[in-house]
Amino acid sequence: MAEILFISYTNLGQYLTLISKPSLLFNNLLEGIWVNNKTEVDHTDTTSLWNQIPSDMMEVIARKLGAGDRARISSVCKSWRSILDNECIRKFPEIPWLLMPPKDPGNITRISFYSLFEGRIYNFKMPKIREDDCFGKWVCGSVRGWLVIVGGLYLNPYMILFNPISGAIIDLPPLNTIPSINGFTFNFSHLVRRVELINPVVESECIIVAAVFGTQENMKLAFCRPDDESWTIFQGYDHYIDILFQNGTLHSVVYKLPGDDMEVKIRNNLFKLSDDCEIKLKFYLSTDFLDFVNVETESYSGFKVFKNVVNRSYFVESISGQLLLVHTTFDSLQKDREIEDENNYMDHEMHEENDHIDDEIDEENNHMDDDEGGHGIFDQQLHNLTDDLVYLRTSKFSIFDVTHGYAFDDELRLTDLGDQALFVASSGSLSLPINENYKGICRKNCIYFALSAEKFLHIQCPKVSREIGVFNLEQGKITRCFPSETLPSMSKIGWFTPSKS
Repeated sequence: MAEILFISYTNLGQYLTLISKPSLLFNNLLEGIWVNNKTEVDHTDTTSLWNQIPSDMMEVIARKLGAGDRARISSVCKSWRSILDNECIRKFPEIPWLLMPPKDPGNITRISFYSLFEGRIYNFKMPKIREDDCFGKWVCGSVRGWLVIVGGLYLNPYMILFNPISGAIIDLPPLNTIPSINGFTFNFSHLVRRVELINPVVESECIIVAAVFGTQENMKLAFCRPDDESWTIFQGYDHYIDILFQNGTLHSVVYKLPGDDMEVKIRNNLFKLSDDCEIKLKFYLSTDFLDFVNVETESYSGFKVFKNVVNRSYFVESISGQLLLVHTTFDSLQKDREIEDENNYMDHEMHEENDHIDDEIDEENNHMDDDEGGHGIFDQQLHNLTDDLVYLRTSKFSIFDVTHGYAFDDELRLTDLGDQALFVASSGSLSLPINENYKGICRKNCIYFALSAEKFLHIQCPKVSREIGVFNLEQGKITRCFPSETLPSMSKIGWFTPSKS
């Protein structure tokens, strides 16, 4: 028995990185197994000891592992894989990984994730799909353990689903079969807004993919099966922003733009994809740009901030099965053109005075962001703005329970999430129960956001502001864990739930 423990512990070290958390220490675990387990093993053949480790021992070990380590040891042998694939031994839901922005956006060769639970980075090689992959591939989001990847030449762009844990790939119909983006010649990865997997009402062995495609002015809802030659467009609204499949229905947020005459708050529909498959649809009306009439503005050394002027809505299913709609409000940051023009005529003797004013404003901005946990990031955002960039900065969140009602009814507003946290991203969101297993890692009643807010200033140069932070619902404050990015990127950030299926 001692030899089994020694060999298993030694070889596991090649596959595991055990961090210094009480839940992952093996001392008490191994001692308990040694006292209670009386299995006898033939010591003459040490090469077979891998698959002779008692299954109950492996189950105890497996309950102490994060998703990354589970994936590693499942590849050691078939007996370990069968144990780790057993859903009954999973101790608690996995904290999602953060899909990190690539170091070299123009040449993405690997995909990186950060595990909040383990405090480590996982790197996966970007799969090779076609010969024209040299022109680039980009991650557009994730859905239920799959990454959404687009690539290829603009004349024949493709989209796939890729599982970095299992290595599986699902081919989807070409992107040029979608009329709203056919012929788009630059940065088409930004045209894939959201992807969701659907379980059809009628029994079928094939999954169904729903996706939102298009520019900010024209976003279409489309469906396909992996073997389809083209996408099927739903002929309805033109401004979808988020979708979520729950309890047999695909829920979708539809934006009302200025001048649109849309009075129906919630509308049900039925979409027939094929003779053997019908999809239930439910649409929720929201609004993109808020009222500009009484907008509050602030000026900072040649920059102007428009407070609470842009809104984004995201679906989240709560841990108890409620359908939540999270409204994210943004401030709009841009250079003040009037001040910039006036400064062009200022004499060189004014520079010292301007530098003094800038120092005072820097101090004020740092103080303001310290109050929000930002540590001066707001000032950094301002000075990183390019001439043509309108930067969207997250300012607040509002949560509504729309399981049985409409999104903007005040009585449906939630002021407390209870013992759960929400992980919100433009590429997909989820909820997680928070208990003692996550102490010091995640806090309950908080929203962990990783947003890629896109603003199309001109069609060939979309600008993206990427923000990662935590919103405390009780305090109403935002803590920004990392500096926000103001430069464009072909890939998006977001949350990823590792899965072998």
